[in-house]
Amino acid sequence: MDKDSIAEALNHVGGDHKITDIYIEKDWSIVDKVQAAVMKFFRGLNKPKPSKPQKTKNKELSDPIEHRKTMRLVSA
Repeated sequence: MDKDSIAEALNHVGGDHKITDIYIEKDWSIVDKVQAAVMKFFRGLNKPKPSKPQKTKNKELSDPIEHRKTMRLVSA
């Protein structure tokens, strides 16, 4: 639910939501996951590239769900 709806349900008048914020526990897990993914991505940029192409059975390359996650990270 958005903060405005919660404020209205609690009959809070001020638009700054200072009182409403007391009743809301923030969930930072999404931010934590995004930050971890960004750090993992940038750490991967520093790895030396192999001189010869190698065949690998890496889960990230063969699993379409993992591939989409990677694409979302790059496009974000």
